[in-house]
Amino acid sequence: MRQWTTTSVSEYRADRRTERDILERIRALAQSYVPEWQFDEKNPDIGSVLALLYAEWTKENVERYNALPERYYVELVNMLGISLKPAFPARSVALLQVAANTVAGVALPKGTRLLGIGRQEQNLIFETAHSIYLAEASLNALFMASGKTGRVLPIRGSYPPVAYVSRELTASLPEEMPVEMGTPIEMGVPEESADAMPFSLFDFSGECYGKNALLLYHSHIFDVQENEISLSVQGGKKLLDDLEAGRYRLSCLTEDGWETITRLHRAGEELLSFRKQGKCQKVQEGGQELSLLVLEARTDPEDVVIEGLGFSSEGGPDRAEMVWNGMVELEAERFLPFGESLSLFSELYLGHGEYFSKPGAQVEIRFHLRYEENSVTVTAPREAEDLRVIKRKPRRVFEETPAQVYVQEVSLEYYNGTGWRRLNTEVPVKTLFDSTKERECCIRFCCPADWQDGEAGGYTGRCLRLLLLRADGCYLQPACHHYPVISDLRISYRYEGGYLEPERAVSVCGSRKRQLVLPSGGAERIPVFTRSRYGQTGLYIGLSARPEEGPVSILFELEEENTFSGEGFTVSYSTREGFERLKFSDHTDGLAHTGCLLFLPPSDMAERELEGQRAYWLRLEDVTGRLESGEKGRPLIRGIGINGVEIDNVETLPEEDFYMDEAGPDMRFPIGGGNILSLDVWVNETDQWSENQKRAMLLQEPDRVRAEYDFLGRIERFYVKWEETDSFDLSLPSDRHYLVDRMNNVLCFGDGVHVRIPRMTRDIAFRVTARRCDGAEANLEPGTITDSMGNLMFVERITNPIRAYGGMDMESMDNALHRGSALINSRRRLISTQDYEREALNFSSGIAQARAVAGIRKDGRREDACVSLVLLMKDYREGSHSFRYLQPRLLAHLLDRCELSVNEERLDVTEPLFVDISVDVWVQVPEADDSFETRSWITEILEDYLDPVRNPHWEIGRLPDAQQIRLRLGMEKKRALITRLTVTAAYSDEKGRHETEPETLAGNPFVAVRSGLHRIHVEQK
Repeated sequence: MRQWTTTSVSEYRADRRTERDILERIRALAQSYVPEWQFDEKNPDIGSVLALLYAEWTKENVERYNALPERYYVELVNMLGISLKPAFPARSVALLQVAANTVAGVALPKGTRLLGIGRQEQNLIFETAHSIYLAEASLNALFMASGKTGRVLPIRGSYPPVAYVSRELTASLPEEMPVEMGTPIEMGVPEESADAMPFSLFDFSGECYGKNALLLYHSHIFDVQENEISLSVQGGKKLLDDLEAGRYRLSCLTEDGWETITRLHRAGEELLSFRKQGKCQKVQEGGQELSLLVLEARTDPEDVVIEGLGFSSEGGPDRAEMVWNGMVELEAERFLPFGESLSLFSELYLGHGEYFSKPGAQVEIRFHLRYEENSVTVTAPREAEDLRVIKRKPRRVFEETPAQVYVQEVSLEYYNGTGWRRLNTEVPVKTLFDSTKERECCIRFCCPADWQDGEAGGYTGRCLRLLLLRADGCYLQPACHHYPVISDLRISYRYEGGYLEPERAVSVCGSRKRQLVLPSGGAERIPVFTRSRYGQTGLYIGLSARPEEGPVSILFELEEENTFSGEGFTVSYSTREGFERLKFSDHTDGLAHTGCLLFLPPSDMAERELEGQRAYWLRLEDVTGRLESGEKGRPLIRGIGINGVEIDNVETLPEEDFYMDEAGPDMRFPIGGGNILSLDVWVNETDQWSENQKRAMLLQEPDRVRAEYDFLGRIERFYVKWEETDSFDLSLPSDRHYLVDRMNNVLCFGDGVHVRIPRMTRDIAFRVTARRCDGAEANLEPGTITDSMGNLMFVERITNPIRAYGGMDMESMDNALHRGSALINSRRRLISTQDYEREALNFSSGIAQARAVAGIRKDGRREDACVSLVLLMKDYREGSHSFRYLQPRLLAHLLDRCELSVNEERLDVTEPLFVDISVDVWVQVPEADDSFETRSWITEILEDYLDPVRNPHWEIGRLPDAQQIRLRLGMEKKRALITRLTVTAAYSDEKGRHETEPETLAGNPFVAVRSGLHRIHVEQK
């Protein structure tokens, strides 16, 4: 066994007879020698009374005889000059909250007393281990930002969603939308307060806040349906490659919601064309109505810099949306622009809202033109029947030649918001219809920038007006009207001679929007995507107000069972210009365990807005990048709070004055209070020094001497601080040493020859300030330290978020004897692995097991000169608090006694690699009512059997297998039949969580068994 198992001297008995054994022996002898006499204990005669007295005296002699070996052993150990080790105080942390809207803060000096409630409902005193300034500020914002990927992870605070469009517009969009199309609208945590604790520091694998996108706005270039839009990106070949590969998503805001564009076609290294379906939904930006196209990063973006960006689009042949002649709407496939009878100022309206809304585009109208004839004649009046009789001769009839009427001159116009203006076309259209030849016609023009919507026949949009200006003879009769007939009219457009820049470009990085100026021609390079706006990976802690004084404390509550061993980091604070480095004191050992960060608030600390939160910021930075990469694991942070302070179960008793009648050797003075931790003994040496010597010592050693003055400023009393020692054997005559008998609470001085003693008899001889603790009684649960000893003004709440740990009672006599034996064996030097194990077990009663491993470190590296001491604490299930508290003291103690070849770099004091043994058991029971009881007793047996403290059979480095567990369960005579059993071993290291069989970890000297999660499957026979 690695644990100390030698029989205690107090358990050794040379004569093991008890009083009952002696009486039975008297009874047996009486029957043999004097059978006529009856020995009766209940109704004794004079002989029986004598026998009873003899038995009692013999019992006392046996006890004295049995005590002789222990007395000799104690005297032998006493020759070593050791004394009982003192009790050790429990430690915890407390959070204090200043009442809101009262004062800016409260100074809390070191030694302030707080009260906890013990198991017996008694008050236990805890004193603050350092001074802090309780700030009225609260921690109202907390988030992490990655300098590598740009991800932002909210933890606490109110973070408005990252919106590409206004909420009013979002509310008006259809509710039923595909998820992949709807997500670009708003992304982030809800506006109500978020709290994502606990969290793994710099782990950005989950859903993060913010977006990385490029918002492109234009008034008309995107207003295309089922036609190609071309995207030209100068210097953006890699961006287009990633877009094709799916690393970016291209979306357009339409009237039906967000449309993800999937029809992409690569037209060149820096050219991409795509098609969309829906009609664009306009948004208000800068006082304009613009269409929106979003290029959004699906994955963590890289830094993307381009030289220019432009769009071009074209509309394929499409018929007119509206054809109206001023009176009725006509069929778009075939229509008569001016009717069958030509008349001046006849109108024809052609409407197309999309194609006519492309300023600068070349619009082309193609159609088939032919002519048909319409004869217009005058009908001759009929003669009345009653006039025929007076006719003298027939009337002469004249044949008139009909006039030929053509469309000789027309005008093509557009509406500019004020009136109709003539449209400049590539080929004049004035005489377009001045011919009767059937032919194909084409009208080309550049779409005017001042073209506005108009109304025509109930149609609202952009229209062309064709006006008939000249048709000679159109009012003559008879006449033949050669009227035009238009069929197969198609309208198309395209941009020629370049690409149009977006009218507005906005870069979204996280939650910040930044307007970009996109130059054409490569005048300068513009970053359209950036990995992060923060530059480095950090944890941002936002305070509601700047602390006025210091030191200020930030408490980090960490998961103690985490395998993270600590990592260096830096802290910065926000100023008006940015962030500046902050000096701080780290009590967490690089975030390895729960503790506080202390700092003095700089005067230039300023409020800034980050991720929509205005606060005074502290930034904890990942210097090496290993935390974000997870190379050495990550700390699991359970909580962060302001105004945290470390507290110890220490009670400082009032200073007490001691007087002596005469000075003599081996003087002993009782000290009030039990569980004495330490004493400050100030001895009055006023008569032993001159005035000049006293004043020189006050200047040179102010921590070791102190003085009291009279009203004239003369030194009236002069005290020197003496030191505690374990034994006077090594003291010199000039040493100021004393001993503390902690078992009897006595202060002991030497003989005055081999060491100094106090000699002042006419005044105060010495003064003593004692510090005591409550030992293991002060290992309180969380939330039990809630009050103060005395009124702390303006402090409204006190609590301890973690349990108090590490408290130990004073060393027992048996432990001291064991420690004495170890000293005899090792001669105060640590040579063998057994020496290290014994020394560790004797150092603290909180250690259940110790194992020394030579030549191997916990990570598996082999170093011949190293020694790894593995400690299993009795309260290992409560986390690593006790181990962390004990480790530095034990390490210093061992280094003081080990070989010279073993230094701090070669000696590791570490915890075991805890392996959770989980058991699945299938059992059959005769009755269904037995199932609950069966589950209960199997679980209880497994938890007890797999506890290395209650079952020391499981030494460090030894794990059970399935056969051993089956055998242990089979020892219980219950009405249950075990049919099947499986065992799983799980452990965590810096690489994550692993599950395996226990046999695979055989031979690892650092493993320790721990009861895991057991599942009991019960069936009825």
